[in-house]
Amino acid sequence: MKLHLILGFLLVVASAGYAASCSSIDLEAFDVSLDESSTDYFYFDIENNSNDDFRVTGVMVGDTSSKFDVGASRYDEFIDEDETGEIKLRVDAFSVSSDYTKESYVKIKGRFFGVLRPKFLFF
Repeated sequence: MKLHLILGFLLVVASAGYAASCSSIDLEAFDVSLDESSTDYFYFDIENNSNDDFRVTGVMVGDTSSKFDVGASRYDEFIDEDETGEIKLRVDAFSVSSDYTKESYVKIKGRFFGVLRPKFLFF
């Protein structure tokens, strides 16, 4: 039997006075499928198309059930301007009596910053 997970992404962004906005972040989302009683990892790209650096401050999965569990295994915390970061999700599929389809979502919280790199003064 197969588990089919339809993933939606919710992006919550604080811009801290910068011109960049939610529309500057693109997420490559796709549905996932895996065999019952198995675990797999899926990678999703986060593109920062702004002129400001972006910091991911949290990744939360919005829904699980007795048939599956989804969690953020790893994610890039800092995504420089015009660069791409990555979120790695772990999906555990439990035993199902027939093919099972469920919607779930991943909530990504973050904020834009100007230059994140430290500046040094030399005397």
